[in-house]
Amino acid sequence: MADRVLVVEDLKVFYNEFQALFGVSLEVAAGETVAILGANGAGKTTLLNTIAGVLAPRRGKVVYRGDPVSGSPAYRLCRRGISMVPEGRRIFPSLTVEENLEVGAYSGRRGPWQREAIYNLFPILRERARVPGTELSGGEQQMLAIGRALMSNPDLILMDEISLGLAPLVVQELYKVVRAVAERRYRQFVEAGLAETALPLGVLHSSLVVGDGAVPSHVRDQLRGAGTLEEIPREQRFALRLPLVTLFAGVASRSERDARCVHAVRDHGYTMRAVAQFLGVHYMTVSRALSRGEATLASSAVLDCET
Repeated sequence: MADRVLVVEDLKVFYNEFQALFGVSLEVAAGETVAILGANGAGKTTLLNTIAGVLAPRRGKVVYRGDPVSGSPAYRLCRRGISMVPEGRRIFPSLTVEENLEVGAYSGRRGPWQREAIYNLFPILRERARVPGTELSGGEQQMLAIGRALMSNPDLILMDEISLGLAPLVVQELYKVVRAVAERRYRQFVEAGLAETALPLGVLHSSLVVGDGAVPSHVRDQLRGAGTLEEIPREQRFALRLPLVTLFAGVASRSERDARCVHAVRDHGYTMRAVAQFLGVHYMTVSRALSRGEATLASSAVLDCET
């Protein structure tokens, strides 16, 4: 791919001993807009956080503008031109709108995105410049988060769930802004929730779908018809993947449940959130069960839960 801004090769990322990414590879060329699509817990945010330097991969590499940057801290990558709009917006509550924007300019990179340019892009932020950032509406906070990321004048923008929890009309307006930014030849790497809106707007160049059934069939058909779709089933390494109802059938004790949690995640590719939803518990309960189960299995025979 000519003029590659970003190359991710065989990325494997873990939270302690629990694997979240299983060999993800992708490329982003200059001027491209790429969507990462997948169900909750598929690893989309983990992928973005790894590219941004928030997480370090255990295996694989991230190459930015020809230089390996795997494991580099986020602040250094920001100075080099990678900026992120995080899930949940992460507005600083003690700062005003104007001050939140100025934080984005801390890297000192020069470029067109100064405070006045952000106000022209989002006029409501000018009107509320002296208001604490967390007193804005959800849509306004998302505008502020995008503006803050642009203030670092990035070459590569990572956007994580920018439509999360917003009204459809607000989402439409946000994606119009995404298109406006894309047309200024900035590189964007956009996460789940973009496909149905971005495809009609004409800003999507390629997409990577993680996991079967993660995207509605009509959206897949649109992406496939536009020649933008690449599918990498997260479960491709699990040839004998069993339903959770089968995996947890007949569980009679906590230790047995812990062991089957390990099998569900490690041997069958389910995410912790998927297991938690099936069991009707918080995903941190599953995380603790995994820790206990791994310790038990390490010192005893592995439970055969497939019979």
